[in-house]
Amino acid sequence: MLLAAVALNVFYGWQVVNGGSLKQFFHDSDVNAKTGCDFYGLYKAGHALRHGKDIYDGDPQHKIVPCCYAFRYLPIGAAAASPLTFAKPQQAFWFWLALIELAALLAAWATYRHLRGTDGAVMAALWLASSPVYLELYMGQFNMLQAAFLLGALLSLSGGSRQAGEAWLGAGMLWKLTAWLGAPVLAVKRRWRTLLLIAATAVGTTLLYMLATGQSIDPFWENFRPARPGGAIYRGDLGFIMLLRVVVGKSLPAWLYYGVPVIALGACLALTLLARRAKAANLLVLWFAAYFFIYPTIWEHHYLLLLPPLVFLYGQGRYRVLWLAALLLALPTPYLVAGPQGAKWAGMWPALYHAVKPAAAAIVVATAAWHLWKKK
Repeated sequence: MLLAAVALNVFYGWQVVNGGSLKQFFHDSDVNAKTGCDFYGLYKAGHALRHGKDIYDGDPQHKIVPCCYAFRYLPIGAAAASPLTFAKPQQAFWFWLALIELAALLAAWATYRHLRGTDGAVMAALWLASSPVYLELYMGQFNMLQAAFLLGALLSLSGGSRQAGEAWLGAGMLWKLTAWLGAPVLAVKRRWRTLLLIAATAVGTTLLYMLATGQSIDPFWENFRPARPGGAIYRGDLGFIMLLRVVVGKSLPAWLYYGVPVIALGACLALTLLARRAKAANLLVLWFAAYFFIYPTIWEHHYLLLLPPLVFLYGQGRYRVLWLAALLLALPTPYLVAGPQGAKWAGMWPALYHAVKPAAAAIVVATAAWHLWKKK
């Protein structure tokens, strides 16, 4: 199983480097003619920081990078990327791909050590061969590193190494905002010193960036501005909210659009308080899985962030239903049939296409809630 996963992972890399036909099977790669556009946003931010410029202004004229999506992360992320900018963009992209692969291999190894046997081999294979891995490589995204941080937090905390677990979680919170869903758990567990240290690092480095460059962080706040509930169906969004829009139609009620994240947050808070005596890792699993119902826009490569709670939760209870979640996570969506280049964007195909990955997340979050309820 692991050998097959390694072979498929190598095939993914070969396809990315050589522009193979696999790209037509996925939305992100199908609509982006060039590889590495997400990474180049990070590269451009690191380049701007190194030269005292605005890390959020992008590169609309492609003077530095061949393509570039917006950088909307903390300045500390740009600082981490700055050393890469001493290399040419293409060379830096190859290095970034190697870093993604290293993170995937380490996470797969940790998964196998955690679960052992055939189960461990299959779960470890998800880190190398599941469909979001290809998109992570193609776009040069940042989720594999984040997922490795979160897995390290869960395994360290469950193994009794609180300091290491909180350090992994802190790294995730500084790398991407998604890990801040762990903040309520730190609060419930009265880990105020850890929470304040992470927050002070985030705020302090941001203020330092503003003082040193004279730039604002206004674009960063776009992360927290809620989108409008209306609008067209976007096939790149594989989140639960977009699935509702596909099923209900473009006229999705505003109360439902805004209500789902609020309900998810409220349920997680309530269950966390009820089960506050549970281990921190078990509480974090719930929040990490609930991310897919709290954040309104989810790309397919974001589903790498489902792997840490899936792997850890299976080790806790060997819940068989999680195999279905693993299968849905690993398999490609029916994009080739239902997507822009497909011939059947009608009938059941749109809903099926948008439902595959959210269904995996729903299984994991429901299992996490059930596990916590039993342990409360």
